[in-house]
Amino acid sequence: MKKIIVLLSVLFLTVLANAQNAYTEHEIDVGIRQGDTLFSLFVGGATPMAANAFSVDLNGTHEEMKWGKMGAQYGVSIFYFVHDFLGVGLEASGVNSTYAQKWIGNRQYKTATDLWNGMILGRININPYQPVRVYVPAGVGLTWARNRWETNDGQESPIEKSLSYGYFVGLGIETNFRGKDKSVGLEVRYSGFGADLDNRLASAVIHEKNQLGYLSFLLKLNYRF
Repeated sequence: MKKIIVLLSVLFLTVLANAQNAYTEHEIDVGIRQGDTLFSLFVGGATPMAANAFSVDLNGTHEEMKWGKMGAQYGVSIFYFVHDFLGVGLEASGVNSTYAQKWIGNRQYKTATDLWNGMILGRININPYQPVRVYVPAGVGLTWARNRWETNDGQESPIEKSLSYGYFVGLGIETNFRGKDKSVGLEVRYSGFGADLDNRLASAVIHEKNQLGYLSFLLKLNYRF
């Protein structure tokens, strides 16, 4: 996670420096105005927040595990700005976690969860008229979760699926890049969702919490029209 954060930060600062050179050399119309539409593609990393998402019941003992480890997040969104300071929109995104692993006795348990989100969005622009803009995004909608388990001795669970609520709140910064229509940005989010992913292996019964969350760091590419 630290390497991803450092890489995204260096990339963003490099782009920001190039953008500032563009402002020095050319006159560029900056800022967001009422009536603008912003289309975005984003990619980054997401890491589960809770270490006790699942309770593994084995021979009368209870061991706790995350629902996955850090993985990739990606998606697409579109905003329409009903006011200079306020935008509304839609988003579709996905998260693919890698396996969380834990030894319980002489057996290693592994689990990973994939998520797909469809959300209605809101965005508050803190300083919409500036070339470097800070904003607060939020979303609410549905999250479809798919969870799987396996062990080092070949046990596999059925794939459990769940459709429930999802939401996020975040903080972002963006800057115009080579013209008024294109911009790049960084965004950090906390996302939550509900799920019903109880599962069963031959050696254990697995119970899952109803409310789970993850933290995301995203690089965004935007086009305004």
